[in-house]
Amino acid sequence: MNRKVKSTYKWWIEYEDGSRAMDLEMSQSAYTLGFSNEKIIDAMADQLRTVSRVIPYWQEDHPSIQLTKSSIMDTGKWSTIQWSVSGTSAVEAAIGMSDHYHASLGNQKPQIISYTPVWHGTSYLTLGLSNNRRVWNSSRCVNIPTPTWTYEKDRHESEKQALVETEKEIKRYNNVGAIIFNPISYFNGIMPFSQWWWKELRSLCDQYNVNMICDDITACWGKCKEWHSYMSMGGGVKPDISALGKAITGGHAPIGVTVANQKIAGRLKNWTYGHSWNPSMGAIAAINKVTEITKKKDLLGNANWIQEEHDQMCDRLLIDGLIKSWRSYGCFCAIDLNKDLPKEHYIAKGLSTKYRPNVIKITAPLIANDEYFFDLEHALRELLK
Repeated sequence: MNRKVKSTYKWWIEYEDGSRAMDLEMSQSAYTLGFSNEKIIDAMADQLRTVSRVIPYWQEDHPSIQLTKSSIMDTGKWSTIQWSVSGTSAVEAAIGMSDHYHASLGNQKPQIISYTPVWHGTSYLTLGLSNNRRVWNSSRCVNIPTPTWTYEKDRHESEKQALVETEKEIKRYNNVGAIIFNPISYFNGIMPFSQWWWKELRSLCDQYNVNMICDDITACWGKCKEWHSYMSMGGGVKPDISALGKAITGGHAPIGVTVANQKIAGRLKNWTYGHSWNPSMGAIAAINKVTEITKKKDLLGNANWIQEEHDQMCDRLLIDGLIKSWRSYGCFCAIDLNKDLPKEHYIAKGLSTKYRPNVIKITAPLIANDEYFFDLEHALRELLK
């Protein structure tokens, strides 16, 4: 029987029966500033009361849109930006940019390499990029097994094998136009790619004229210690195109954003992509407020502290024999369990998460503090004892 939600606050979900649950993933890494954040909600309401509709396609503009545009482009030094309504459409727009780039050069390079299983969206094409076991796999998609590892010492060999397969597929098809990847491999249990991977993948893309697309929807806007994941993870490497979403509004409004470098931007003449009413002015207001709060409270720096707290907590759990291993980066942490736990056990212990039997995935909010980690460790010990 479904539980009726009464209220949400901080990292808690409260139910009408008086029980509550701690959301370990903050709704798939979206609510970085906590649930029902009044400052974000007030900013959205104020914007919608005055101007609720602006359509740049009709040569309309608004200062709020310009503020959002400059903050997103300036933080990542991007050259162009495209609005959409969701993460899925942000990925679709990224693919559209890549296709148009190659077409402008007189090339047809429709194939797209992705590392599966992963999650790139809910459209036919993005589902095809997400999982090679899906029956709706698009003929454009070339799926390569994603590098997986439990211990960091095994990461390099796994990444090396994936890159060998990548070059094989590029040569075999001879029409690969883009490679897309999730920088922290969230779907598989937080297995962040190394700087070596970023550099080698960039080299392959440059060698074969393939566009490098980062699906940064899970990882952007502070969760990887920077506004854009490449800034902390890439070792000086920058993708050609990046898709953003989720945390840019603190989870309070759906929107997708796609950005690209000058190489791509210079070839996007006569290219359009959009939806009936985007960008959503409520979402624009949310982005501006989230960005303001993140800067004012130095929450990018807090992500470094969060990683340290995750590591210290997991080390204690490991010493006590409650877990097998863990991996962490910024706000993200994955805990490998000694044995599978049923979904009902999580519910009984007051935890909410996208269930996996042998791994606990955690996305701490950027506002995490001592109170949060006390609540988290207490809840995990109750679950695992």
